[in-house]
Amino acid sequence: TKPRSFVCFVCLFVIMAMQVDHSDGAHLPEFLRAPPAAISASLGVPADQIRLVLCLVAAIPLGVVHRVLPTAQIKHVMSLTMGVFFCWYVMGWSGAFHPFMSSTVVYLICLAAPAKRTGVLTLAFVMTYMFASHIYRYITDFGGWHIDYTTSQMIISVKMCTFAYNFADGQQLNAGEKLSERDATHKMRSSRAILQLPSLLEYYSFIFFYGGIIAGPCFEIKEYLQFHDGTLYRQAGLKSYPSSLGATLKAVGHALVVYVGVFLAGKYPHMYMAEDEFFEGTTFWYRFGYMWLATSLFRFKYYFAWYMSEAGCIAAGLGFNGRDEEASKAAGRDVWKWDRVNNVTWWKCEGAYNLPMLTNNWNKGANNWLKNYVYFRVSPPKALAKVVPHAMFCNIVTKLISAIWHGVYPSYYLFFVSAGLMAALETRMRQIFQPMFYKIIELTDTKSGRKTKKYTPRSAVGEYFYLAAAWFLHFLMMNYLGTAFAVLRVDWALRIWRGVFYYFHVIFVAFVVVDKLFLPKKSRKRRQKEQTKKQE
Repeated sequence: TKPRSFVCFVCLFVIMAMQVDHSDGAHLPEFLRAPPAAISASLGVPADQIRLVLCLVAAIPLGVVHRVLPTAQIKHVMSLTMGVFFCWYVMGWSGAFHPFMSSTVVYLICLAAPAKRTGVLTLAFVMTYMFASHIYRYITDFGGWHIDYTTSQMIISVKMCTFAYNFADGQQLNAGEKLSERDATHKMRSSRAILQLPSLLEYYSFIFFYGGIIAGPCFEIKEYLQFHDGTLYRQAGLKSYPSSLGATLKAVGHALVVYVGVFLAGKYPHMYMAEDEFFEGTTFWYRFGYMWLATSLFRFKYYFAWYMSEAGCIAAGLGFNGRDEEASKAAGRDVWKWDRVNNVTWWKCEGAYNLPMLTNNWNKGANNWLKNYVYFRVSPPKALAKVVPHAMFCNIVTKLISAIWHGVYPSYYLFFVSAGLMAALETRMRQIFQPMFYKIIELTDTKSGRKTKKYTPRSAVGEYFYLAAAWFLHFLMMNYLGTAFAVLRVDWALRIWRGVFYYFHVIFVAFVVVDKLFLPKKSRKRRQKEQTKKQE
């Protein structure tokens, strides 16, 4: 009887998930649909985006309630229940069904697969599911920005991959195996590993946690379980979580600041660049200035969502990250860090003067996944290992997975390929110009043998000039390329680029020609040695 009931329940859930969910909230009862619809009509903002923001706001008081619940089990029930409700409220039944179905498959993989194959099998399944989901969206909502189940699926894809690898690492530790030849990597992976499979309640609570299911952030299963059982605060020598009111208000404050950019983005919409009016009777400088402004403002909606979701996590206690030693010493009292689930540092993104600085401060949870669970985990098959360098293979696979995770719009791939050219250009320019403004000294750690570089500015004025020029050049290129990501269509992106005379690609080709024909052909190592000798 029980198996039949379960099969009937799954079939019913599938039927509900296959119903067409409308962004106006047609799947909701009237008392839940009407308020966001009224706000939508008043502000001119899509109703699904209003519902998403309402969930982000609601997560903050829910976090306060979460703190006072008596047991970890009750907290898990609350996390799961509210997470499923948020998915249904914003995206319809499909928003809850797909995370449930795909995460169940991953749990079964962890139960059945050999430890050394668990991570790879999960990564393959998750990315196939994500790819199929993006194909479905591409067909049913091409060029649209409606919020559907792919929104939550992107978040849990990262969670499922990290979970599978953490569990596999735990199984290897149980077997007495080392996780990496490098001690630092072994230590890092060991600190994140889980030695046994969590219960289904704990697992689904992790997947559906209401503070991160809609817009992130992504976090590790071990820290999530420690957050619920109190290990996080006990490790800091506390009997309970300290007050997070100040940290929560700080995150909300950041959200309110970046909302100015969201508001201005409504005044300067990026999709205006795809209209004929944008090109008719306008000058290069108008198109260039509008493109720079609109593409910059396009990023602020992500900042807003990430800071609001971080506020909800902090309110619940998940953001707790121990004692801030420096701040505590300066203040003469205990100062606690609340940056465990910080997903973005918006002023560092907007102030970035190279691509690594931007990516290190943008969507940090996803970057952690791509770095520690893709790049450092994959390796070329034996057939390719002899012809493709290991680092190149890992780099290609990581970029491919990142592209698939984002979507299947061809304009996305146009952006990522061009961003690769941008990264190469920035790297070569740093090699040429940085020694003019900095003294670069190569240092070697006597214990580990690890080499690092010390950059000392030759003058304060020179450093400011270099950083200002690097920042301008970086966003000159990034805001040009970002239009391809924002407008979603290759023909529109190419038309916009044509309207500003393809200036990035012209700069790239011109620099390559000048570099090959006129600049010295010294190897990188030789330039570094000569620079070191000069400084000595």
